[in-house]
Amino acid sequence: MGLFDFLKKEGMEPGMEMKNLTTDVEFEKMSESMDFTIENQNGCKIVANDEDLYKYVELMLDDADQFVTLCAPKALGGIRYVQACLVDEGIEVEIGVEDKEATKLYSKLCGEDELKEIFVAFYHDKFRPERSLYEPVKFFC
Repeated sequence: MGLFDFLKKEGMEPGMEMKNLTTDVEFEKMSESMDFTIENQNGCKIVANDEDLYKYVELMLDDADQFVTLCAPKALGGIRYVQACLVDEGIEVEIGVEDKEATKLYSKLCGEDELKEIFVAFYHDKFRPERSLYEPVKFFC
């Protein structure tokens, strides 16, 4: 089970049925910063170059319990961050899409090469995803 699966099930009592799902979950907008940051379970750092991205993505790909999040200093093309983890079906990549009041999560499955392309393109402000390929993330309620 990846981090996203854990977060979606957090707070459930043992033996509870997982039948109530919602996409009506919003996250507080983040304040603007000066730098891109990349984060995993081991910590967070300012991104110096593409190699930092590749290193953190590879760490996630080698550990089913790991995640990776790349956060921009401000929303780029409406997207504030991209994050990924391994799930039973493969690699889940999520985008945090900001509007005027909040951030909502959208996800899709992708392969290793596409994941690396997404992270590098986002870092260089060239990531313009086909939004119809992403679905709202469903959370247990």
